[in-house]
Amino acid sequence: PPAAPATPGVPPTEPPAAQPAPVEAASPPPAPPGVPATDGDDREPPGYAPPKLTGGDPLAG
Repeated sequence: PPAAPATPGVPPTEPPAAQPAPVEAASPPPAPPGVPATDGDDREPPGYAPPKLTGGDPLAG
């Protein structure tokens, strides 16, 4: 039997899987040239990433 009747009030035309779509639009588009650095900078600053990779942290020593 179809799972549609299992969720009364929620038509099959608007499944919960369709909601994630708008979320993608809210995210910054990785298409703008010259602004790609902002994406990486927001995640891990270039000045903070090197020390972690080198493992030269005084705490780690």
